[in-house]
Amino acid sequence: MFHVKRRFDRFSVALKWMSCGQWDRGPTCGVRFVNLRFDVIVVGGGHAGCEAAAAAARMGAKTALVTHRFATVGAMSCNPAIGGLGKGHLVREIDALDGLMARAADCAGIQFRVLNRRKGPAVRGPRAQADRKLYAAAMQQAIRATANLTVIEGEADDAIINGGCIAGIRLADSRGLGAGAVVLTTGTFLRGLILSVSARPRPGGSVKLPPWAYRTRWGASVLRSAG
Repeated sequence: MFHVKRRFDRFSVALKWMSCGQWDRGPTCGVRFVNLRFDVIVVGGGHAGCEAAAAAARMGAKTALVTHRFATVGAMSCNPAIGGLGKGHLVREIDALDGLMARAADCAGIQFRVLNRRKGPAVRGPRAQADRKLYAAAMQQAIRATANLTVIEGEADDAIINGGCIAGIRLADSRGLGAGAVVLTTGTFLRGLILSVSARPRPGGSVKLPPWAYRTRWGASVLRSAG
C-alpha cells in the first residue's frame, strides 16, 4: 500500500533473509557497542529516530542511534496503525525519500484500507493495520541492514557543549560520544509525566518500561539554556 518497489530493493532482500529464520531474535542481536566519534547522533529509537538515523546514514554520515533497548525499536502503540487521514500522505513522502516505515508497514500489514474512498481525493487517506511483532522485527532488521549506522544501547544523560556548540553526548554509564550534530527524537521520554487525579504526577509514557527510562531531562534543560 505504501511502499513503491524499486528495481533493486535492499530492504526486500533483507526481509527475505529474515523470513528464512536466519536471524537471532536476541534483544541485542547485531548491536555494536563502541566508543567513537560520529558525524550524527540520534537520541531515541522510536519511529522518528529510526527514520532520522537511517536518513543520515544513507547520506553517508557516520551515524549512531542511541536507545535504551534495541528490542523496543519499532514498538507500536496499542492501536498499531500506520497512516490514516492525517499521516497517510506523510508515510508515502517518507517512502519517496527512501525511508523505512512504508516498507516495514507493508511487510507487517494485516489490513489495508483507503479511508473516505467515497469522498474526494483531498480527504482520502491510506491506512494499514500492522502486526506489532512483525513490524518491530521488520524495522529492527532494516536498522541492522543499514550501512554507516551503529546502534548503542544506553541512556543519554548529558550533553557535551564546546564553545557554545553541541559536541556530543554523555551516557549514564559515563561513556562519551562525540558528534558534529545531535538529533533529539525522545518523544514522551523528554520529561514525560503521567497525570492522575488521585496521585501526584509521576514519570511515565510507554507501556512495560520502568520509571527510570523517562528521566531524560537533560535534553529539555539544554534546549532551554540554548534559548
